[in-house]
Amino acid sequence: MKDQLTRLTERTAALGNYNRKYLYIISSNIDKLTAALEQHGKRDMVHLWSYSTEIPGEMDTVLEVSTDTHERLDFLGCYYAIQFLQINLHMVDIVKLELASSSERWRTGKRLMLEAGRMFRNLTKCYMERLLDIFLDKKNAPEFVILGVGTRADQDDIDLGIVYREPGDSDALNRAIGRLSSEMFKKATRLHFHLSEHVGHHNLAATIEEYEEILEKGIYDFVIITEMLGAATILGSSSLFEEFKNRVTNCFYYNTRNKENRYHEGYLRGILGEIHSLLTQMKPPETINPKDDALRPIKSLLSALKLVYGIHKVNAWNIIDDLKVKNPQREQQYNNLEQALSFFELFRHLYQIMVAQDEDISLNEPGIEDMVSTIAEMIGFEKKGVVTAKDFMLVNYYEFLERSIHDIEVLTGDLKKHLHEVSIFKPIYSGDIYKSVGYKGNLAFDFIRASRFFKGTTYWDDFLEKLSGENGTFYNEFISSFNKLSVKMRRIIGLGYVAGIKYEMTSVLRFLVILGEKAKTDEAKDTFNLLSRLLVEQMVKLPGISTSLAQIVYAYPGLLNSFLTLIDWETLDKFMKIARIKPAMPELISFHNQLLALGNIHYQSSQFFKRHFRPVLKKNPAFIKNLHNNDKLKEIAAGLYSDLTTLPSLRQRIEQLGDYYDLEFVRVSLLAMKGAPCELTDAEFTEFCDNYTNTLYGFCHQDVHFCHQDVHLSLGYSMHTHDLFALYATGGHAREQGFDDDYDMIVILDSSDPDEIDYCNKIVGKMNSEILKRGILPHHRFADHFGSYVVSFAQLSDHLGSQDEEIFIDQSQILSSRMLVGSSKLEQKLQQEIISPHIFSRGREYIDYMVEEMRSRHTETGGEHCNDIKECCGGLRDIEMLLLMYKAKHRVRDPLSRKFLHRLAELEPRYAEEFRYIEKHLNFIKNLRDIYRLKVAAHNVINREYLPSVAASMGYGDDDKAGESLYNHFLTNTEKAWKIINQLVENIKIK
Repeated sequence: MKDQLTRLTERTAALGNYNRKYLYIISSNIDKLTAALEQHGKRDMVHLWSYSTEIPGEMDTVLEVSTDTHERLDFLGCYYAIQFLQINLHMVDIVKLELASSSERWRTGKRLMLEAGRMFRNLTKCYMERLLDIFLDKKNAPEFVILGVGTRADQDDIDLGIVYREPGDSDALNRAIGRLSSEMFKKATRLHFHLSEHVGHHNLAATIEEYEEILEKGIYDFVIITEMLGAATILGSSSLFEEFKNRVTNCFYYNTRNKENRYHEGYLRGILGEIHSLLTQMKPPETINPKDDALRPIKSLLSALKLVYGIHKVNAWNIIDDLKVKNPQREQQYNNLEQALSFFELFRHLYQIMVAQDEDISLNEPGIEDMVSTIAEMIGFEKKGVVTAKDFMLVNYYEFLERSIHDIEVLTGDLKKHLHEVSIFKPIYSGDIYKSVGYKGNLAFDFIRASRFFKGTTYWDDFLEKLSGENGTFYNEFISSFNKLSVKMRRIIGLGYVAGIKYEMTSVLRFLVILGEKAKTDEAKDTFNLLSRLLVEQMVKLPGISTSLAQIVYAYPGLLNSFLTLIDWETLDKFMKIARIKPAMPELISFHNQLLALGNIHYQSSQFFKRHFRPVLKKNPAFIKNLHNNDKLKEIAAGLYSDLTTLPSLRQRIEQLGDYYDLEFVRVSLLAMKGAPCELTDAEFTEFCDNYTNTLYGFCHQDVHFCHQDVHLSLGYSMHTHDLFALYATGGHAREQGFDDDYDMIVILDSSDPDEIDYCNKIVGKMNSEILKRGILPHHRFADHFGSYVVSFAQLSDHLGSQDEEIFIDQSQILSSRMLVGSSKLEQKLQQEIISPHIFSRGREYIDYMVEEMRSRHTETGGEHCNDIKECCGGLRDIEMLLLMYKAKHRVRDPLSRKFLHRLAELEPRYAEEFRYIEKHLNFIKNLRDIYRLKVAAHNVINREYLPSVAASMGYGDDDKAGESLYNHFLTNTEKAWKIINQLVENIKIK
């Protein structure tokens, strides 16, 4: 037959490993304790192997049979350990019995958690009382009270606050409490003295006067205040606790007769900031944390609400009961929070009993998943088909969490309204302070002076909302008052406004972004620049700045992006030095990478790139987390494009098509800046640009058709031009090259009907308007000749048949064109009626014009264009003109792309090596141009000073010599290319 200790060991095997500590204490002392009880004839008076409801008397019995202090401590510790395990086993049994069949799981959970708290508090109270009887000489001890300031059922530690009253031997009290703490750490549950440690001059206890002293200094730690407000007597003087409440904690309750509820306001600002921080903090993937996810924000909210409604209870469920009565219009929110509180408390408590006393629960960790599944089944969830009980519970977990967050937001909205009404800043916000007779104050100074009382609080939404008001009155007054200060005072007061980053950076960033975005005057811009510089200066001094920035990237990527958009270059440079500091914690590396990706874009990109980048992130700040993940950006862009047809209105489709273009532009640009070859980026750019143009034409066609449908029907027909209309790209897009800042187009209509021409002009006009929104200039060369975007074949034929000296320019436009919209029938007609008779048949003449133009262009400019990527000898223009000449020679319609260079190597085998070099040089010079445009400016003339950042993307390294090395390669490569181009031009022959 198994002995009792073996049975207990087997029963507790299902509990967490930390319970082995208690088994060890029992096994070390149970024989001596049993023998002592039997010797005194009191064995039947103590429950050694079952749950007891007579703990105080049984502890006294255990002490009676002890012979000395050492034995008393051992026997008490043994008894505590037995009852501790029995309480947990009892709790598990009740949960299995009641929750398996409960129809209202949350209500049963609430009752069970209240019972668990009562049992655990009773056990620990009795144990602590008897330990203090052993350690403390009460004759000389001061009057004191030990307060529980944490959740009653928490078994990982017991949060205490200890208040004493002089006179008395306070040192003896501290020594006794120290021994109490040591004994409980070894044999029971550890004690935590956060409250007293931060208040008293002594280590573990504090007087009421010391608490009052910190109130006079200002509210600097809302966590301490929360603990004070949740305090309940464990043991000691009840009258002392009542005095503590009257003199200390009652100061934080809303007093309708008090004109200045400073303590009340200070606590609300702190707790609102804490709730906001908890709801937006980083959450590791595949990990849940019931305490931080839900319990802390819910309890923080209740702690604030009870101050507003005058509720002096400390238990969360009791507070909710009173709130339903005092604030009945929010009864639904309180019911929801009550259910969520019950669910999360029960799940957390069972996890800590059965698995580990940890807050983070990693669902992918070996063994943890099975334990969580066991808890889910205990709570009453069942496996159905392939869906496990754990999965059902997790769905419930996130449903409760989502609903709780919504309810918290509703109730914090009420708190914010209340705060606005009671705030000491109300006269400043309303402007009443300035109406006072003889007032000679300063808004910027007044606010920062008044806010010093609330040092450490992070909620300033009321101030920020006032500052961002649409009428701008408060903003203008703030800017004006700030600039009335002396230069020295501006810096001092400015430091006050950015000092909050020591506690939380978000509010300060929001403040600066409002200042910067609304800044229209020089005074406002100067104010923003000064304060943003001060902020970055303070960042350098901030311990754990990498962690703070990672949190900002996680929770507020759009806010950080807005700030980086607004600051000047010098401030951005200092910020980037801070941003490059790597975080110590591995889990923050991914956010650090996102930070660097965002910062480097602002630091190393041109306005040409940013005009697409800014709208993308303004609409979708979440893209920031994928800036270094091109595949993910491509998926998002593809999703935007495929989703177009599901949008309800044509206007929405056109707007989202523009978003698609911007996102793809950013994605391909990031590829280029990371060093991807231009062959790849050109291909990807051409693909999305073709998608954009084709789809935009379709949408604009629909728009014009719907807007003018009645007119068309009155004419006796519906306007359709599908087989008559062709849109051609010329310029860089026709050459399948990316990153041009203009968009050359030719629009041809195989009709002379005035209505059809007008109809198509409207389509192209709408397309132009949308293309302009992308920051791209649409260019229609033939519109200058004919006064219409749309031209007919007859008009083109007449025009190209002229003997105008510059006709070769228009011939080149046609010859280099690439069809984007239209039918193969129209393409054949263009070749037969326009290109063949007017270009190919005049090939010799065309080539002569081109050769003369090339040479005269370089003769006229001499060497002044040597840094012009496009116009220099051997530059992009020369390559384009060379290929056009060979197109005319061989009568081919291929785009002026790399594929055409490959074909020329086959058509002209004698010069295959030369054409291969031209292709290599084209890739080099095109890569240089693209990255210069994206990182420096959309100019063709390169400035050697800015080449280092370009060189880094092109693989030249990031040292001081990289830019010079790139520039020298540019000179030598273009010089060689110019010689080869001249050679190839000389050898062009027309059959």
